[in-house]
Amino acid sequence: MGMPVETAARKPGRPRAIPDPLVADVVSLYRQGNGYRAIARELRLLGVSVDWSTVRRVIKNNVAAGAPRNGPQTGSDTILPLGSPAGTTKRLAVEPGAAQNRDADLS
Repeated sequence: MGMPVETAARKPGRPRAIPDPLVADVVSLYRQGNGYRAIARELRLLGVSVDWSTVRRVIKNNVAAGAPRNGPQTGSDTILPLGSPAGTTKRLAVEPGAAQNRDADLS
């Protein structure tokens, strides 16, 4: 009566997206200057289907806060324009009333 049920020796819960043996490699790639998405691409080449946000979570859980990372760094408030080398940001100066003068020239 009914089908036989096999009990597998598995841990409860969802399996990890990134296997424990690969976590050290992920952290190493991050410290070499690779970003979350580049690391996710490398893992996909190894057959591990993972999103970049999972890579970010694993790195944040396994890298000490303030740990040095090689590679170009910018502050979170620094936005570099495309195609310009780092440190050569330009600020656009807008004169007061410039929009009104432009509209007057069009009439």
